[in-house]
Amino acid sequence: MGSPLTFYRFMDSVGDGSGTKNMGVAADTYYLTPQGVDIMVCERAIISMVDALITAAKYAGITALTTGITLQVERATVQILDLMNGVPVKNTAGWTRQCYDGNQQAFGSGDDTYSARWTFGKAGFPIVLDGSKSDRLALVVPDALTGITAHYVQIQGFYANRKM
Repeated sequence: MGSPLTFYRFMDSVGDGSGTKNMGVAADTYYLTPQGVDIMVCERAIISMVDALITAAKYAGITALTTGITLQVERATVQILDLMNGVPVKNTAGWTRQCYDGNQQAFGSGDDTYSARWTFGKAGFPIVLDGSKSDRLALVVPDALTGITAHYVQIQGFYANRKM
């Protein structure tokens, strides 16, 4: 039978891995979309930022966001689950409401880094996306993040209906 096939996918502007992955650009929405009849079980998200002078009050090294970032599950483009419970992330510290593990590294010269791990199963259950129902995970970024050196969100998990 084999074990489930794992995935490590960066959210991107298209959802299939072919779009823009670095969110340090203009406002956009980033997706993880199962293809065809795939069922993706999302275990965790790794949020990573690289920028100069990252602080808790700013978003990375730029000013705090006006609208803020939300993460949601959509079915046929309609939101069915708001993972932020109506409280968007507007500054770097905002990720601590969702993620237990957060880590900032300042190297003394050059850019700082910030990373956070959001384990969905530890917050309840993993997120299940069903391609046959047009499910997708959407990270909505209505504020421009231009000026951030690099910002990525990687989703890790496995395919419930694919084996190695």
